[in-house]
Amino acid sequence: MSEEDNRGFDNLIPLCERHAYEIDATPQHYPADLLRSWKRMQIEAHARAVGLALNDAEVAELSEASFNTDDLIERLTAVMPFSARSRSRAEALALAARSSRARSVVRLRSTPADRVEAALAWNTQQADPVVEVPTGALRVLVAPMGAGKSEEAERWWNEGLTQAWTDPQVAIPVWLEARDVVTTLAGAVQDALGGDPEKACRIVVDNLDG
Repeated sequence: MSEEDNRGFDNLIPLCERHAYEIDATPQHYPADLLRSWKRMQIEAHARAVGLALNDAEVAELSEASFNTDDLIERLTAVMPFSARSRSRAEALALAARSSRARSVVRLRSTPADRVEAALAWNTQQADPVVEVPTGALRVLVAPMGAGKSEEAERWWNEGLTQAWTDPQVAIPVWLEARDVVTTLAGAVQDALGGDPEKACRIVVDNLDG
């Protein structure tokens, strides 16, 4: 592919730096068809957003309507671009599993390519997390860089994901990078889940020093 084609509109998709790096680091988890579907969704969402301007009659109707929270969410969801609220549980579980593997691969970026799969397999065998966090409690892992804080957090998080796969009453765990929490932690969790967690939910905030 020429540099011009590589930088052309048909081959570009807007992404944040972290997710762009994950896709480049683990291309096998993000096939071209998936990325093309994301691009189509972005283009369609932009087209819908451009057409969301209200005329005078619609403004008058809106001003007379009395919304409760559920009504408002339902009406906004119908016209706004995709959000976590519209993702099914099966889709959310699959996305969480892919994201977990991608994080592990990114952490192994200094490992020789021919050893990555072996390192991932070894990690999987270390299934039982050393970290224990009682329900309703908080744990802060403090150790030098490279000591394995993120790996321990990932094992604890994956334990929660395994429970969520087998029990629909268990909330899908949330993994956040500290820089993703741009307003409040509660707001970031709500954005990730599409609302407040209805049951106990494991939440990891990683890279606090970043």
